[in-house]
Amino acid sequence: MTHDWRFKWSLLIALLASTLASAQQFDPKLFQELRWRNIGPFRAGRTVAIAGIPDQPNVFYMAPNNGGIYKSTDAGRTWRHLGLRDGQQISSILIDPENPNRVFIAVLGHPYGPNPERGVFRSLDGGANWEKILYKDENTGAIDLAFDPQNPNIIYADMWASRRPPWTTGGSYDGPGSGLYRSSDGGTNWTQLTKGLPTWAEGLGRIGLGIAPTDGNRIYALVDSPKLGGLYRSDDAGESWQRVNNDKRIWGRGDDFACRHRIVTLEFQQRAHARDRGVGVASRVLRQQLVCHQPAIGCARHDVGERSATVDP
Repeated sequence: MTHDWRFKWSLLIALLASTLASAQQFDPKLFQELRWRNIGPFRAGRTVAIAGIPDQPNVFYMAPNNGGIYKSTDAGRTWRHLGLRDGQQISSILIDPENPNRVFIAVLGHPYGPNPERGVFRSLDGGANWEKILYKDENTGAIDLAFDPQNPNIIYADMWASRRPPWTTGGSYDGPGSGLYRSSDGGTNWTQLTKGLPTWAEGLGRIGLGIAPTDGNRIYALVDSPKLGGLYRSDDAGESWQRVNNDKRIWGRGDDFACRHRIVTLEFQQRAHARDRGVGVASRVLRQQLVCHQPAIGCARHDVGERSATVDP
């Protein structure tokens, strides 16, 4: 039994090492002129949500914690505040690829107490005005948003009821109200998706989504739940779900790491590489989580400091 366990771990580590070693290499000269600089807006704390417009390379939206949402139309030289400051935590920004004036944001709300400025908001005029289009209660906010790649009128939203005490431990990250929702009319009406997912009674917490760009019916979700957490997959646009992997190294600390950027590099951005190397989807999730989060294979720190970044699309 011990030999079998060691063999499996050796095989996994060898697989991960070969995958990393064969990653595409780039000439450092391609990046030698790039320089990091602080472009504002000058707010303390982290920034989780930032997004740009592909055919308008100077336009960006950004939402620093406790600062509301800002917009720059000159590549970050200046920023204009667009409101929603009392939302405090804005976790996701979506821009309609067919209509850049239509913008959606996920507002989580106050971390330490209730407030009404939370949920999913929509702007139809490039951020000048905002309309609250999905709202549960003063304790439940929105943490993640995703478009169907073929139809931006189909939108998925994860609502999350979380409460963090000032001393940071012992908080409630799975309160009643959490759940996954879908709109098929651009955010006007919403339906909760529940079949196959954990319930509130089973401790449903945060959910992070990744949708296959070539098939809007194939969706992956990292789901936080004490006994039913893991990687879930839907093959029917979220109507039903099945858990395909429950390894805690994938979804552990789900209140922090059950988020979309943990899974977007699976079948989606690197599908061809995974197919060529014979690496399965679950293995690629595990590799990403091990390399970026768990210290077991030599990460310098347990909690990496990166939060969010974007480039000229």
